[in-house]
Order: sequence, then structure tokens, then C-alpha cells
Amino acid sequence: MTPRLKEIFNKEIQPALKDQFGFKNIYMAPRIEKVVLNMGLGLDATDSKILKSCEEDMAKITGQKPVTTKFKKSVANFKTRKGSNAGLKVTLRKNRMYEFLDRLVNIALPRIKDFRMAKLSAVNKNKKRIKLSDRLYKKRQALKKIVMDKKIPLEERFKAQQKLSKLPRNSAKIRVMNRCEITGRPHGVYRKLKISRIALRQLGLQGKIPGLVKSSW
Repeated sequence: MTPRLKEIFNKEIQPALKDQFGFKNIYMAPRIEKVVLNMGLGLDATDSKILKSCEEDMAKITGQKPVTTKFKKSVANFKTRKGSNAGLKVTLRKNRMYEFLDRLVNIALPRIKDFRMAKLSAVNKNKKRIKLSDRLYKKRQALKKIVMDKKIPLEERFKAQQKLSKLPRNSAKIRVMNRCEITGRPHGVYRKLKISRIALRQLGLQGKIPGLVKSSW
């Protein structure tokens, strides 16, 4: 049975690539020849039980028995000896390659939480806190003034304290974090620029900030 991804590639992707780049025939279009999976085990490769369990796991993932790789050189700092086990390797071709890519792209990768999306959600959450704190700032300040004023009767101050405690906790200015608006990092943020030092360096290296050179930092 022909893998689903292979059929899509032959019927849809290859003709589309031929039309897009103006190839003379369909076989000039780029294609995937093989997929290589490597697993480095380091010092654990000397343990036969760990090596065997890793072999079984990799065989289940790829549907093919892995090959044990060996160290080519002896390096004292890394505690490696020439000819000893280094890890595992699997080379997938043809139908198995397409089946593996199909499972990887459509099943495995969509379940992984995207790091950038997680950071973006933190930035959006922080923006909501800023809006909420700006909207309720005057109300919080007025209630705090009543609570702190010792000339006002105790009952009124207590009622003001209760009203203050009922307000959303994210409406307090102290709940707002200084986050980079590009990466969402909470550390090393320039307040005036509203970006982190890492984002600033990346933008500087890309030439997107006029007058900023590498020697500036």
C-alpha cells in the first residue's frame, strides 16, 4: 500500500513545484531521499540494558531496527574510546520514510507546545494586566487613600478595605511585569525600549536598528 504522503507528493506537490519554478520535467523538482535519525547515548552506551531499551524505543518510533554507531576517535576529556558504542542510528528510505514523516508532521509535532507561542501568550497576558491596572488605577488610589487616612472613622476605612480586596488582583501595578514585547522574556528588559537585550542584539545584527553596531554592547 502506497503511503498517504507519497501520493500527495506525487500528485499535488511535485506538479506544483514544477509549475512554480518552471522545471522542464517533473523529475527536476526537489524530493526527499532519506531521513536519518541519530541518538547519542554518551557514557550510557556502555550499559547493555540501556542500549537495548533505547534500541527497542527507536525501533517502535521508526519501524526499523537501528544500527549501533561507534566512536571514531579516543578523546580523554569526553571519556570516549575508539571502537566503543556511541549511540544509535536509523536511515529511512522510500515508503518507511514517507510514513515516518506523515506521523511526525501530522501527529507528533502538533502535540508539542510551541515555545514562541507560549512566550506570546505571556506577552498578551501582561498587556491585559496593563489595561486593567490603568482602568482601575484611580479607583484603587481613592480606596487606598481612605484606608490610610486615620482621621476617617474605622468603619468607613474597613468598608474601603473590603472594596479594595474585591477588586481583581491583576489590577494592581505591582502585578505588571517588564516583559520583552518580541520574545516575552521577563529578564534583561530595557524599560524605555520595551525589549530584552537578546532581542536588541538580534535586531542590531540584522541591521534593523540604525546606528547600532556590535561594539555598542
